[in-house]
Amino acid sequence: MRIGELARACNVTPKTIRHYEAFGLLPYASRAPSGHRIYSAQDLLRLRFIGRDQFRPRRGEDGQGGQHSTGRPSARTLECERVT
Repeated sequence: MRIGELARACNVTPKTIRHYEAFGLLPYASRAPSGHRIYSAQDLLRLRFIGRDQFRPRRGEDGQGGQHSTGRPSARTLECERVT
């Protein structure tokens, strides 16, 4: 399947898929002779897994800005006084 088909099947954009490839969340797709990215059923399953996990609360996080299971404050609780 091509990138647009995969994106529609997982309710994400093709840009998101390319971003996940660049960061190593998805392996780089093989290419058709025309240069189009070709994705497998395994890629579809992995992308759906990433999508489910993205919105799952982490242990120890109350959804209101608690702490992640690492014990570090979540980004929602951090304040910044000055950016240089």
